[in-house]
Amino acid sequence: MKSLTYPKSLYVAQFSVSDEYFAYSTYDFWGALGSWNGPTKVKVSTTADVLAGRNNFSLASCSSGSQLAPSLGDGQRIVWLDTTAAATDVVTRGTFAGTCE
Repeated sequence: MKSLTYPKSLYVAQFSVSDEYFAYSTYDFWGALGSWNGPTKVKVSTTADVLAGRNNFSLASCSSGSQLAPSLGDGQRIVWLDTTAAATDVVTRGTFAGTCE
């Protein structure tokens, strides 16, 4: 008899769309229940690239914690929930980080 296992690829996504940009964050179902698979990051791309099927996503922030529930404003303004400081904070920034190198 084969052992039952929990699903390993069930993800939940949160996203925000404006005329110019598409932002999203994902976390797996088990991470939402307390399992740790690493911090989730908000990723951003232009709406035109998403509609064209291009994978040109960059990071909204380089913080070390999880980033959840992105919401886009005017231009590159974005807000999200951030857990970097061992507490959940609302963070906003006027531009996207891009790369973290």
